[in-house]
Amino acid sequence: MRNSPDSGGFGEPVTAAATLARGVPILVFPGGDHESLAPIWESNHVDFAGRLGFLRIAHRAQVPIVPLGIRGGHMTAPIVLRSRLLANLLVTPRLIFGVKRWGVSLLGVLGALAFAVFLPLEWPWRALLIWLWLGSPVTFLPWLPWTVRMRAGTPLPARELLGDGSDAALRQALVRVQDAVQAARP
Repeated sequence: MRNSPDSGGFGEPVTAAATLARGVPILVFPGGDHESLAPIWESNHVDFAGRLGFLRIAHRAQVPIVPLGIRGGHMTAPIVLRSRLLANLLVTPRLIFGVKRWGVSLLGVLGALAFAVFLPLEWPWRALLIWLWLGSPVTFLPWLPWTVRMRAGTPLPARELLGDGSDAALRQALVRVQDAVQAARP
């Protein structure tokens, strides 16, 4: 159960609960693949794709949520396309890496163009190399020098933020957390 609805995308909620019970803070990126693969023109908008698992974990443990605003990371490896279909079409992302979404980065596009234009191979071989290239995580490596800035916001107390822990309360809390992360961005 690697990415269950309650897991927040980082593993079993039981692991998170046990870690928090020992007094160890955890860092969660609730937007996961949805936010990290956001196209460059959406990089200034915080969107956790409606994920509530991290809020359920915080409610059960009664721990505050500390919003962490990050700016500039999207510029180091710009994404131009994010798709669920792509993860299946390229096979490798879904089958080998187990991801549900995949993106095409600017590096992926430039590499595919270079393979298409400059490789002295027949088209079926070029097409195969382009397909393998676009399904490779290498295309997400940071290659543009850019400053990445982070800033922690004011902690949001669990009792006040999460209310009774109902789905309605958590959906309202999600909006507040997204807004707080957006406001914390340097």
